[in-house]
Amino acid sequence: MATGIDIQNVFHFEPFTNVPILDLALADKPETKPVFISWLRYALLNTGNWYLVGHGVDDQLLGTVKELATKVFDLPANEENRLDESNSPHFWGLTRVGRGTTEGKRDYREDFDLGNDLPCQWKEGDPLYVKTRPGPNLWPSKEFLPDFKKTYQVFIAEMTKLGDKIEGLIEEALELPKGTFAAYKDENVKAGGRVKIARYPPLDKLQSEGEEGPKFGVGPHKDLWLTFTLPANEHAGQEVANPAGSWIPCPPLSGMSSFVVHIGSALESISRGSIVATPHRAMNPASGTSHFTVYYLHEISPHVTFADLDKGAEGLNQELVATAKARRRWWILRNSLGKSKLQNLISAAKRTAEASSDSGEPLVHRHSGVLLI
Repeated sequence: MATGIDIQNVFHFEPFTNVPILDLALADKPETKPVFISWLRYALLNTGNWYLVGHGVDDQLLGTVKELATKVFDLPANEENRLDESNSPHFWGLTRVGRGTTEGKRDYREDFDLGNDLPCQWKEGDPLYVKTRPGPNLWPSKEFLPDFKKTYQVFIAEMTKLGDKIEGLIEEALELPKGTFAAYKDENVKAGGRVKIARYPPLDKLQSEGEEGPKFGVGPHKDLWLTFTLPANEHAGQEVANPAGSWIPCPPLSGMSSFVVHIGSALESISRGSIVATPHRAMNPASGTSHFTVYYLHEISPHVTFADLDKGAEGLNQELVATAKARRRWWILRNSLGKSKLQNLISAAKRTAEASSDSGEPLVHRHSGVLLI
């Protein structure tokens, strides 16, 4: 049984109102690493997302990545047609505005997707999903974007190393055996994750083209594993939901090179709900210029099944899991009943339980005041 986690104090039962900022440079020094692990544990268990600074990815590289992200949607029509995702069995390339969906609802963004550029490994008799990943990218021609391919190949390599490092630190924060997450990987995903470059056009432009109604660049959703979000210009628009259903803005940090990191639903499942995967979304600007974002998705093997996830990671602290379960019940009841009414019900139930207990011990979870029913 892991004993280094202070179960009674590590969970926060009130919904977060700010996205924490974690400095990865602290993890590189023995004297400050425990501070980083403590903050990472807080973010994993309470917010499911955080700003990451001190990440070590070269600023000049990121500057070029951002610059090219704004140019890949401004190519001649014949080049855009060549790069259209309909030309790729792996769904790489350009997806036009309004063609994509999230949770069944239409997205108002334009995407350019690419991956680790490995050859397709599908053969007759394999499941069809093997045909989609991996596979060669649709690269913009050097005639128009001569540095695009080299830049994004280096970016994927650097982000893969960063994702691996964060995975290892998550294992430490949860006191899991080193290499726990390796069981959910294969050689293809170890070679690099997936990049999505997104352009969110302003709403006034969409409305002038005959579109009506409220718009999301991308609607509320959770990703699968680990997502690193890099704003490519200074527009705000990224938001995360707290457990009370309030949306918290994640604007670019002024003067700081940063990513917003999101925990995905598969990580939440593997941790048996100890880790929080919170929904996030992107809003279109009302007017003016488009909002651009680069996403790096650190992934797991497509062969991983729901049964694999439901088993949970070996070595999980079961008290951590039980306390997380109790808090989820608190959040559900709080949202449905309202905070003040819920607290009155808990107080009444606690008095009843204490009065009826033969041992005098309250039949209430000692960390949260939530009835374990």
